[in-house]
Amino acid sequence: MACRLNDYECGYDESRFKNAVDETFYCSICLNVAKDARMCQHNEHIFCRKCIEEHLRVNAQRCPQCLDNLNVSTLLPARVINNLISKFKISCDYANRGCPEFINIEDLERHVKNCGFAPVLCSNERCDKEINKRDKIKHETELCEYRKIPSHDFAEIKEMFQKSFEDQVKMPIDKINGKIESLTNQNSKSQKEMMESKGEIRNIQQNLSTVTKLASSFIYNDNLFVVGGLGSKSMDTLNIKQFPLTWRKFPTEFPYECSGHPAVVCKQQILFIGGNIAGKGRSDLISEIKITGTTSHVLKELCHMPEPRFDHGAVVVDDKVLIFGGFRKVSIVLSNIISSVLEFDPRTLTFKEMPSLPHPLSDMATVQWRDQVVLLGGYDGREKLSSVIMYDCNTGNITVLPSMLEKRVACCAVITGDTIVVMGGQNDKCEILESVECFEMGVSSSWTYLPSMNETRYGAIVEVLPFGQNYVEAQNIL
Repeated sequence: MACRLNDYECGYDESRFKNAVDETFYCSICLNVAKDARMCQHNEHIFCRKCIEEHLRVNAQRCPQCLDNLNVSTLLPARVINNLISKFKISCDYANRGCPEFINIEDLERHVKNCGFAPVLCSNERCDKEINKRDKIKHETELCEYRKIPSHDFAEIKEMFQKSFEDQVKMPIDKINGKIESLTNQNSKSQKEMMESKGEIRNIQQNLSTVTKLASSFIYNDNLFVVGGLGSKSMDTLNIKQFPLTWRKFPTEFPYECSGHPAVVCKQQILFIGGNIAGKGRSDLISEIKITGTTSHVLKELCHMPEPRFDHGAVVVDDKVLIFGGFRKVSIVLSNIISSVLEFDPRTLTFKEMPSLPHPLSDMATVQWRDQVVLLGGYDGREKLSSVIMYDCNTGNITVLPSMLEKRVACCAVITGDTIVVMGGQNDKCEILESVECFEMGVSSSWTYLPSMNETRYGAIVEVLPFGQNYVEAQNIL
């Protein structure tokens, strides 16, 4: 008599398949669609590999169908059967948790590893609730009764003050000292910690040469451009086909200093989106940078966004620009961080409100993968994040990917092929990072460290140059 295994060790249940499966493909032991099929050597009876191996271990060394002599070494791989089965559409292992996908069996294992409906536990202390991976961020930050609530103690004030300093890194030291003394008067018991904060801020100011000016970059007509930044009205360019590689500054300056602004190229049109204008605050402008020659440029105002944005993300998808999150005002309180997503059409200068992000988000890195935008790290108004979420540009659906190894705000990221590489940024201890990590979409189940950079980088920029060119690292442009 054939040995019957537990269901989880058997083949694929017929109810999981999108279409009916012919009985030719069924295992003769578990009576399910065969998994890793094997067959006896003479009559080619089909079995799951685990089913037949367990049968031969427990019972006589014979085929349970034809009773011919059979052992593990004489089993034959059913290559044709396996090739055909690999193309069958099957439901996800987490269909009972809500996953609607039907996947080719050959892709099932990879899909299950990255499925947003996989069960995970809430990481908030005292909460042991099991939730879908895709809902983890929303649950932990908005729904969980044990979620972290912003406090008003010194540690939180100190972190917010340091973040505010980094956003406005030109603040004179006497003003910084004044703010520290004001905080000291409010909390005399924290005098020692205040002095530590004062020293940390002085160290930041003394090392401004290692911090980028929150500029933006793009590639246009074989030139790498770096635009604006804190204290800058200029635009620098590097021709990636001319050697030796030499940076050149355009003699024409922008009408104002601007930082925290994405610049993207959409159908040969260079768009300059929002940002923080020195002396005026957050901007709602979308302007066009017109390159009129090798020595000049023009900034032409096109339209206004529904609200100002700074430290937001912008990605071009199918001739439209998707604009993600950011700050709406100078204050870094939660209510001033945006979760909305806008679709901007440069042809008609119109906006379409897309489904929002699962929570407010700013200072994140963004990359495009197929018809998805991946948002990495950032700040949600409460803490710096290591989370990685994928936004479907067609439906607005959110998929939660494995978190990065480190929390990162104002990091930079690129994607080459299917591999995302993330560099630098600042962690939750206010340390500027030199570490680099990567994740291969559709393959990796976790992030992996790469060799670190030679220097720490915060608010850096990075571009992948066209294939076949000598690559140039664009970072720490001051």
